[in-house]
Amino acid sequence: MSRKTTFKKCLECNKTFYPAISEIKRGNGKFCSLSCVCHYRNKHYIIRNIKTTLKTCNFCGKRFEHRPYKGEGRFCSQVCLHNFQRGQNPGHPNQNIRRKLKEIAFIKYGNICEVCSYALAVDVHHLVPRALGGNDSPNNLAVLCPNHHREIHIGILTKEDIRKIRQHVEMEGYEPSSKITPQKLLQA
Repeated sequence: MSRKTTFKKCLECNKTFYPAISEIKRGNGKFCSLSCVCHYRNKHYIIRNIKTTLKTCNFCGKRFEHRPYKGEGRFCSQVCLHNFQRGQNPGHPNQNIRRKLKEIAFIKYGNICEVCSYALAVDVHHLVPRALGGNDSPNNLAVLCPNHHREIHIGILTKEDIRKIRQHVEMEGYEPSSKITPQKLLQA
């Protein structure tokens, strides 16, 4: 079954073409090709003036330009929106706590894994979680590679193992070339 067609002239190039009647009923069927549609729209496109308004961020108080089609315009950035949703205020002591804790742990333990000395990517872990009464003191922080960090969360590696490695390092000193490595110390 074929579609019923009729002939029309293209609005752009005046060529005769045969659109389906169903397309004409829907308001289409005015152009012979997509390139004619584009050419026509480029010539006859009404330039909209998008007005921007100057608003103040509800989180940080900074002034910013807001376009009406981009949400409500209450925050200057996604960071301010997320901080507002978490209930933080500008200058809140916990706002940059992770960065500060990393710096503290790196100063005390270096920026290598305490277990295997891996240095490309390391995480800072709380030995006693803050939810269970742990604090942010350097003795409660551990610098671990992603693998050992996962192991400590699963339970393969314990906080006593980390403390045992630290005690050995403090007493004898650990150098990567020495025969006793943290892995051998954990196996003993």
